[in-house]
Amino acid sequence: MIELKRLCLTRGSKVLLDDANLRLEKNYRLGLIGRNGAGKSSLMQLLLGNISEDAGEVSLEIRRNDIAYLEQELPDSEMATIDYVKTGDHAWCEIHKRLQQAEIDEDGQAIAHCYEQLQDIDGYTIEARAGQVLDGLGFTKEEFFQPVNSFSGGWQMRMQLAKLLLSRAELLLLDEPTNHLDVDAIVWLEDWLVTQRCSVLLISHDRDFLDTVCTHIVHMAQQQLKVYTGHYTNFTKQFELQLELESRLQGKIEKKRAHMQTFVDRFRYTASKAKQAQSRLKAIEKLTSSPGLQAESPFYFEFFPCKEVANPMLRMDADLGYDKDNTIVKNAKFSLDFGDRVALLGQNGEGKSTFIKSVAGDLPLLGGEVFRHNNISIGYFSQQQLDSLDYSSTPLKHLLALDPKINEGQARKYLGGFAFTGNAVLDCVEHFSGGEKARLALALLIYQKPNLLLLDEPTNHLDIQMREALILALQKYDGAVAVVSHDRHFLNSVVDTYWWVSKGKLAQFDGDLDSYKDMVLSQKRTSENAVKKDNGEECEKGEKSERPKSRQTLKALAKLETKIKTLTAKIDAIEVELADKNLYSSANAAKLAELSEAHKNFKMQLLEVEEKWLRLSA
Repeated sequence: MIELKRLCLTRGSKVLLDDANLRLEKNYRLGLIGRNGAGKSSLMQLLLGNISEDAGEVSLEIRRNDIAYLEQELPDSEMATIDYVKTGDHAWCEIHKRLQQAEIDEDGQAIAHCYEQLQDIDGYTIEARAGQVLDGLGFTKEEFFQPVNSFSGGWQMRMQLAKLLLSRAELLLLDEPTNHLDVDAIVWLEDWLVTQRCSVLLISHDRDFLDTVCTHIVHMAQQQLKVYTGHYTNFTKQFELQLELESRLQGKIEKKRAHMQTFVDRFRYTASKAKQAQSRLKAIEKLTSSPGLQAESPFYFEFFPCKEVANPMLRMDADLGYDKDNTIVKNAKFSLDFGDRVALLGQNGEGKSTFIKSVAGDLPLLGGEVFRHNNISIGYFSQQQLDSLDYSSTPLKHLLALDPKINEGQARKYLGGFAFTGNAVLDCVEHFSGGEKARLALALLIYQKPNLLLLDEPTNHLDIQMREALILALQKYDGAVAVVSHDRHFLNSVVDTYWWVSKGKLAQFDGDLDSYKDMVLSQKRTSENAVKKDNGEECEKGEKSERPKSRQTLKALAKLETKIKTLTAKIDAIEVELADKNLYSSANAAKLAELSEAHKNFKMQLLEVEEKWLRLSA
C-alpha cells in the first residue's frame, strides 16, 4: 500500500531519516514509536503530502483522498455535534448534497439515482453509525444535538476523532489519539479499531493501547525505520534479543534487569489482593522484558526518602464540586494510609480530577470535612502545574529558586536525570514542548520530598521511556499515591487499589483493570444497541422491522466462530515460537521467515473471517 525507498527527510538542520526504507501493507495496524523529536509526526505529514522528501521515493498505492488524518485543530462550528461528525463520511456528504439539489430541481430521475447510491454505500445508517461512534467516545444522547462550539477543547478533539472514524478511508493516520480520552473511551476505541478493515498508522505512548491495537511496530531511531512483527511487548522482546545478539549494552542490560527484579520480588511478597497482584506482576514483567530500551534511556531519577506519618494520613467524608448547584460527588468517603497506591477510574466529567483537587486543598469542600495529618507533605501534579511554571525562566533558575542552598553543579546533576543536560538547563521554558514542561514540573515536585503524591494525568506529553522511568521511580517510592491516568500500563505498574467515580458516587472497585475493561465494553455494547434502536438503523427510508436470524444463518455463524477460535489458537502458537530467542540466530533464519509469513497470513485470514461474522450477525 505504501512504500518508502532510500528516504531522506530533514526539518531545518536536523536529519530525521537517512536512507530509510519502509513498507506498509494493506490492513496493517502499525504503531510508530521513537523518542520525542525523532520525526514521527513529520513522517505522517510526508504521507499526507504536506511536506516533501529530500531524497528517495515515496510510493503510494492509494489516493491521498483515501487517507484520513486526525486533525489537531479545534473545530469552529455551530452545527449539531452529530451533524458535524457525519461530515467525516465524504461519500455520504457528496450524495446528500446532490440529493438536496435534485429535490430543489424536482428532478425525479436524479433523486432516484441518489437514493440508489445511498443504498450502495449503506448511507441510510449514517445516523446510527455516527451515534454509535459518539456514544463510544463518551457523548450522551442529549449532547449529540448540542452545538460543536458549546464543548471544551478536549471534547472537540473527541469530535475530530469521531469524524475520522466515520470516514471510509483506507488508511487512518492517528497522532496520539488517546490524549483526550478516558479509560472507558480508550477501551471502546481499541475494540473499534481491531474490527475495521482498514490500515492504521498511529503514534502513541500508551503501551497497552499499542499492545491491543497493533499488528506491527515501526521503531524510528538513528535516522532509520525498522519494522517488527507483533505488538509493543513483542517488539521489546525482539529488540532485546537483537541487542544481545549484537553484544551491545550487555553490562547495562543485566544491571537494569537486576535493578527491576528487586521491584518484582518486593511486590510479590507484600501484595494484599490477588487480582491486583497479578496485574502488577504482569506489568512489571513488561518492564523487565525491555531493559535494553531502558538502558538507552536518558532518564535516571528516584524519589527521595520521605517522612512516614501515622495512619490514616488522610480521611475524607464530604460533598465535592464547584458550587452548591453543581455537586459532582456526594458523600465521598475515603481514607488513605501511608504507602497506599490508589487510582481513580471513571469517565471524564464524573469527578476524578474534582476529587484530586479537593484532596489537595485546591478546591473547597461543599460540605463535610477532610482530615490531613499534621506531617503530611503533598506533591500535587496536574496539567495546571505546567501553566504555573515561569515561562521566562530556565530549569536551572527554577531549581535554584526552590532551594537557594544547592550549588549549580548539584542542580545540574539533578536536572540531568530528567534529560536537562548541558545548555538545556539554561533554555527558556517558553520554548519547551509539552513533554519538556511536564518533565520539569515532575523534577520540581520530586525535589520537594512529598509523602503523598496526587497525580492527575502525569503521563500526558511524556514519551514511553520517560513513562517507564517514572514507573521505576514510583516502584521504589515509600509514600502514598493517588492517581488519575488513562495509561493502563502505568496504572497496572504502580497501583494496588482502584476507586470508581460514577453518577455522583465514589466507591472502591473490587477488581483489576481487566475486569474494569470487560465491564466498560459490556456497558458500551448495551448503550450502542440502545442508540441503534433509537435511530432505527435507517433514518431516511423509514423503519424496517428486524427479522429473526434463520437456522441456516445461525449455523453459518457457529462455523465462523469455530474458525475464529482455530485461527486465534494458531496465531497464539506462532507467537509463542516467535518469542523464543534461539529462533533469531542465523541458523534459524529460514524458519523465522516461515513463521513470520504464516503469522501474517493467519492474521489476514482472521480479519476476513471476523468481517464475515460481523456482516452475517448484522
